[in-house]
Amino acid sequence: MEQDAPTISPSRLRLGVLFVALWWIPVWALAPVIAGFWDLDGRTVVIVMAVIQTVIGLLGVLIAGRQVYRIMQGVPRKQLLPTVWGVLRRGTLEDG
Repeated sequence: MEQDAPTISPSRLRLGVLFVALWWIPVWALAPVIAGFWDLDGRTVVIVMAVIQTVIGLLGVLIAGRQVYRIMQGVPRKQLLPTVWGVLRRGTLEDG
């Protein structure tokens, strides 16, 4: 039985990249505003926001990493970044 190449989901790759981008946005800077609005402790709000943001980022790394790993299986190492960029832009591995 012949094994086919693994399928690559451009939507998952894009979602993973979005989650990683959200990880880098300093949303914790809004903690004093949120804490003041709901009368909460500012340090607690910062910690909760940092934990949630980190979980989102790690989930993004996991999602995007699986797709990049699948791309790595069928593409030479020198072509990896252009291929990943092409999948992000066009949604397909084929050159267009």
